[in-house]
Parts: sequence; structure tokens; C-alpha cells
Amino acid sequence: VNKLNDSHAQLIVHWLGEGTSVMICLAREPPADNDAVAKAPPPQPSRIFVSKDYGDTFVDQTNMFELEVNGTKINSTVEQFFTHPKFNTIVFTDPRNKAIFTSEDYGATVKVRMLNFTPSDVTFYEADTKMILILDKKDPERK
Repeated sequence: VNKLNDSHAQLIVHWLGEGTSVMICLAREPPADNDAVAKAPPPQPSRIFVSKDYGDTFVDQTNMFELEVNGTKINSTVEQFFTHPKFNTIVFTDPRNKAIFTSEDYGATVKVRMLNFTPSDVTFYEADTKMILILDKKDPERK
């Protein structure tokens, strides 16, 4: 049993698969439905914990998921993450801030990309680690 000292309502735990000892934990608040989003205050930022020893220990890597918005650094609100079925690639999505975070080394390093749309769903092209398709479900045209 590991204590993560976190008060979020949800914890998503994922082992990255055969050949790696890496596990990722995403601590977050549950996504609100569309009607509640407009009325609710922003959720507290999410936290990301990474284990490199099959979950025996976890390190808080939340600081790797900071954003710069209007010249101010803020913690992101990562809602979910997607792992490539064949490669070391992970994509973390922050729909509230229209950002994604990508890693090509099981989360050891992370790159942030600000978007001009809301990242709702991620699909990988199986033969290429660099090619991903991101769907915006909030766009009426679903671009």
C-alpha cells in the first residue's frame, strides 16, 4: 500500500505494459457534465504520480505538467491520458486549458503543446510514434 497524500476524488492507475516497470497514476476530480461546467468553479489541478518499480514507490511529477497562461505559470488540469499500443508514447490531455502533454520515454520527460481546440480524444497511428489524431468533441463540426 502506498500513500500518495492526495485528496482528489478519482485516481486512475495504469501499468504501461509488458517490458516496462512504469506505472502512471492520475489524481483528478471527476469531469463535470456540460450543464455543471458553466456553474461550477474550476476543479483543483490534477496531479501525476509515476512509478518506475511496478508501483512499489511513486514520485509526484505534477511540476512537469505546468502551463504558462497569460504570463503566469499554473498547474494543469489533466483529465486523461492515452498510451500508444506499441511504443513508449503517452499523451496527456488538459481540455480545460486546451493543452496536451506528450512523452516518448514513458513519462521521464514531457513536452507541452497549447492547442486552439479542445482535446477530447486521442488515437495513435500504429506505425509511427509521432503521428496522433486528436478529436475535439466540443466543436460542432467535430474537427
